[in-house]
Amino acid sequence: MSDTHDLTRNQSVVLDALRAASRPMSAYQVLDRTAVYGVKAPPQIYRALEKLIEYGLVHRIESINAYTSCGNDAGHGDVAFAVCRSCQSVTEIPLTKVEPMLLSAARSEGFAVNDTHVELFGLCDKCRPRRAGRS
Repeated sequence: MSDTHDLTRNQSVVLDALRAASRPMSAYQVLDRTAVYGVKAPPQIYRALEKLIEYGLVHRIESINAYTSCGNDAGHGDVAFAVCRSCQSVTEIPLTKVEPMLLSAARSEGFAVNDTHVELFGLCDKCRPRRAGRS
């Protein structure tokens, strides 16, 4: 739970479901996991997800239309997502070094950025064929 936000019961149930998941989940997959706890309607899920994103506890991965809990316990920041095309696993990568360059480039082109969303696609270490001699 966030130190600065008191979560509602629905938000807590949704966040717990996302934290327990091994992969990002669609809103309807979250609904399937939370129905037993009384969170049974899509609007309840979407409202909870919206607030959890606002609080920095959950991310939406747009390309696969899924949600995942924030992997950064130290605080929410802008991140890139490395999405495995084979197993759909997602790794969170902080943008602390890259984002200032992107924002500067955008400003130099006269563009005001109000959100940063970066997704990288490829194969994770488990799905990528092992090369000879690599351990």
